[in-house]
Order: sequence, then C-alpha cells, then structure tokens
Amino acid sequence: MAPELKKQIIAGVGMLDIRSATEEAISRIHRIEGVGTILCSPETAPFLTKISIEGVGSIIEVPMDAKIVTGQITLNKDSFQSDPYSLLMVGQVVVEADLSVEDVEKGLKDLFVVGLLICPQHLSGVFQSKMKDLTGQVYYYAHKKPHIVVGDLSLDEHYLNGLDEGSELMVVGQLRMHDVLSNEILDQKIAKISVIGKATLREENVSVYYSKLDNTNSKVTVIPMGHEWMRREITLDATQLGALSARNLYCTNTVRIADDVTPDLLDAALDQLQCTGWVLCPESLKSVLATKCDLLKTRVIFYDHTLWVMEDKLDLVPSRFEYLDDQVTLVVMDTLSIHPDVTASTLAERFVKIHNFGKIKCSLEQMGAIQARMGTDDGDLIIPKEEDPKEVKEDLYERIEGVGSLKL
Repeated sequence: MAPELKKQIIAGVGMLDIRSATEEAISRIHRIEGVGTILCSPETAPFLTKISIEGVGSIIEVPMDAKIVTGQITLNKDSFQSDPYSLLMVGQVVVEADLSVEDVEKGLKDLFVVGLLICPQHLSGVFQSKMKDLTGQVYYYAHKKPHIVVGDLSLDEHYLNGLDEGSELMVVGQLRMHDVLSNEILDQKIAKISVIGKATLREENVSVYYSKLDNTNSKVTVIPMGHEWMRREITLDATQLGALSARNLYCTNTVRIADDVTPDLLDAALDQLQCTGWVLCPESLKSVLATKCDLLKTRVIFYDHTLWVMEDKLDLVPSRFEYLDDQVTLVVMDTLSIHPDVTASTLAERFVKIHNFGKIKCSLEQMGAIQARMGTDDGDLIIPKEEDPKEVKEDLYERIEGVGSLKL
C-alpha cells in the first residue's frame, strides 16, 4: 500500500495559479499563507472556500486561456496583431503612445493588472472598458511618453543636463535629489514629474519640485537648508564629533551618542540635530541636547550606564550577565527571548530601564521584573505557550515555500 501523502502548506509564494488544479490536488492543501496573488478560474474558485487562507494580497478570477506576462512590460502595436486574447500582467506595464483605440479593441478581450499600468491619455477609455481586475495603480500621460525609471533615480546635475527641455519624468521607486540643484535648470528641463514611491530633495528645490509634481500621493522627505544628510545609522563618539565637517545634521536613521561625549564637546561640535529616527543619548547630555533639537518632536531615549540595543533576534541566557560589571539600559527592536534560567531578580538588578519596540518573550515571573523596569512600552510582552503534545506538529506537513510562482 502506498504511503498516505502529507497535507501541504503553501507559503511565501509570489503567484499561485490554481486555474487548472483538480479537486484532489486542492484537497491536499492544509493552508495557504503569505501569497501575493492567487489565480483561479470560474471552475476552481469554489475550491478556495475549503482552504485556510492567511495573508494573501489578492485573488483574481482569470480565464483558462489568458496570457500571463510578468516583470517590466511594454505594450505597442505589435502586441495586438494576433487573434483577441485575455491578458494578465504582473509588474510595471508601459503602453506606448503609438497604440490606437482600434488596435486595443480588436486585439484585447479582457485585461487583468497586478501592479502599475502607465497608459497614454487617449487610451484611457478603451483600457478601462477592458479592465476586469486592477490590483495597483494606473497613471495616464498626456502627450509624449515620459522618461520612465523603475527603481531608484539619482537626479543630479549630470542627469538633468542630459534631458531635453520640457521633459516629463516618472519614477516608480525612489527619487533622490540629494544635491542642491539649479531651480532655473529644473524649471527648463522638467515640465512634469510623477513619483510613485518616495522622493528625497533639498529644501532649496522644494518650490520648483511641487510646481512640476503631477501626483500628490508620494511620500516626500525634505532635507532642511544647510544640513548634511545622514542616511545610515551613526554613532557619535568623542573622536567622530570632533571630526564632523558639518555643524547641522539631518538624520533619517538611528543616532547613538556615545558615553565618552562630554556636554562641552557636544555643545561645541553641533549647532542643530534633526532626526526622524531614534536618538540614543546619555542622560548626562540631556540639557545640552535640548538646545540642539526639539525634544517634543524628536524620539529620544536617554540612557544610564551601559547601553544594549537588540536590533536582531536574540536569546538572552544567564552567561550574558556573568562578565557584566555595570547596569544596563536595554532597547529591544526585534524579538528578545529570555531563557528560563535567567531569574527575575537578575533582571531587576541588572537592568536600569527597558525600552521595548519589538517583542519580549519571558515567563510570568520575569514579566513582573521587566514591567518594573519598563520605560517605553511600544512592543509586546509574550509568555510562550507550553507545547501541547496532542497538537499536530508542523513537520507533519509538506511545506512549499519561497518561490516566485507556482502552478497546481
């Protein structure tokens, strides 16, 4: 007798296609989780009601004969020279301006889009009439096709000079204007700009940028005038502070001020600190830091003694305290699991303050000590459940995961 096949867990799949799946194949699926898009046909759509589904981006009912294309796709006159067909497009789709309404009417039956559709204005009506499902965004351009950049674009003086006057620019990703650019040249070179994603620019260029902006739903970060932008996490110790080339800093990540920095050194080295991330600062520098940044608008953690920042998953075991001569301010950004052998009294004695932005897994006794030392409590305190021997284990299932697309 053949062994019984394991039930399946399908996880972390970009696109799951069950349009031609049999009822037997569907019956083997125990759970679907973390799937971007599920494609089903009218025949297989009812099967989904029999499956546990969690964290699925979209479910699209698509004809069996639909053509599927993925990635960065361009549609032009050559795309619709065959018999009419249904089309599913996953990714960024750019429609060329040479395509006519007649071409689309004749060559396209139905359209399904997962992602971004960039289309000339004169085709908006016909594409809307063909659109059966849209998971994402549509952008219409008016005249000539814009310069389209999918990904990150650094718009500097060199790139700007390479554009024709009156160019239209579209960025699907991040637009970085890190340098102060000539507003006169910006005005000449760019007629319209669209950003589907994020933009970072200098305050000196803000007025011209917004006068050219075609969409208003992108996230914009403005680097204040006269500030040096620090994108990565930085640690300012006595040596680095003394060597700073800029007295005004704009930081978009964590800033750690080391405990060897004196009040006089901080006061002499910095005029202004603006930070959209976290500032970790010794308690002894609080009065000086208050003159460098707005403490009401800046997220600051003042620490005493030794600073521990847990940015990754960590198991806290008793040996971690054996060679520790000082008390600790603890900042948890990820998941901290406290070993059962770490006593509650050890936690209470060794920690001055605990700031939780992630998850702390602990026993009920340990939780009392943690709560007594809690500073910022923006995370979770979790008591792990005891393992139930009657519970069905995950290893009894066949896991299918981590693939771009899967067809059953």
